[in-house]
Amino acid sequence: MHTISKEQRLMNKTKVGIMNKTNTTFISTILFSLKQTWDKNLSPPTAATDGMNLLIHPDFWCSLTDDQRVGLLLHETWHVCWNHMYRGRDLDKKKYNYAADYVINNGLIESGFTLPPEGLVDKQYGGMSTKQVYDLLEDPPEEDGNKYLDILFDPQGDPNDATQSKQVELTNTLIKAMQQSKMSGDDPGSIPGEIQIMVDELLNPKLPWSTLLQQYITGFVKEDYSYKRPNRRLLPLDIYLPSQHSEKLTEVCIAVDTSCSVSDEEFLAFLSEIQDIKERLKPEKMTILDFDTSIKAEHVIGEYDDLASVTFHGRGGTDVRPVMKWAKKNQPVVMIVFSDMYFDISNSDDPGCPILWISVNNTRHDHLTFGDVIDFEI
Repeated sequence: MHTISKEQRLMNKTKVGIMNKTNTTFISTILFSLKQTWDKNLSPPTAATDGMNLLIHPDFWCSLTDDQRVGLLLHETWHVCWNHMYRGRDLDKKKYNYAADYVINNGLIESGFTLPPEGLVDKQYGGMSTKQVYDLLEDPPEEDGNKYLDILFDPQGDPNDATQSKQVELTNTLIKAMQQSKMSGDDPGSIPGEIQIMVDELLNPKLPWSTLLQQYITGFVKEDYSYKRPNRRLLPLDIYLPSQHSEKLTEVCIAVDTSCSVSDEEFLAFLSEIQDIKERLKPEKMTILDFDTSIKAEHVIGEYDDLASVTFHGRGGTDVRPVMKWAKKNQPVVMIVFSDMYFDISNSDDPGCPILWISVNNTRHDHLTFGDVIDFEI
């Protein structure tokens, strides 16, 4: 017969107590997603989380009152909700942990919960985000040691596969918790607005403009099923079926603004990205239009031709309408225009083919009434 330990009985009682409180569906869903482990080697001997696991020292847990146990679980779970282990990984970890604790503990006290002994609380940080508190904090006292360190941070720098996988899982958990909270009829204020914004950012990350450019162009790569490339996995079974394959991008047309308003640095950035398009997507044909007030030159580059052989002219004013007339006549698969967007254009200039505007150092482009726009800064 399996005997439940004292600490586990207290854990079950505490979780049920949290779950039965009003407006706690969101936080309860996150709490129940964590894998809980009793760890007598935990230092400091309190509790900690890495976003997926909840580690608790059993002796510390049993020393708390019922209300303090509730406060402890909520404290650790809010670290997960705020994704502190990822968001603070590249900052001073001790200082960030203090800032995170101030934000969480202030919120718990305002909501009527009880904290474990010696929890960090300071009303002057009320209503602030963790980063705002972090920027205001001085370095924590050395005599504190690791007393308040309960965040097990993700690796610094670029996320590796394991970190990325964990972020995806955490995002899914947050989305599920938000949906459960809504279905349970919890008050909207039970989920901090910043967390909702954070989830939106996770769902809709702002990708580097070059990644968006590649995704846009890749959409014009032909995909089809072909018997020229049979499905090899089925050949041993004498089943001859076509496989799906992607052909090369057949053609791309790029118009480069060489007017005097485009700086040398911006122009070099244009050339760099054009070279990147050529190397990564390997279009069979690349047509490059050199324009200012008119098209100065039309360069046709084959798959194996060297882009360095292209000579650019221009450096006058800017008029993109000749480029649109060229596109209307030639109907390229896709036309990409690199420019600072300082020109006049109207809806009547729409050439009727896909246009992608790459706007450098200029986010004001309401005058563009057709095509898609990607902003980037250098």
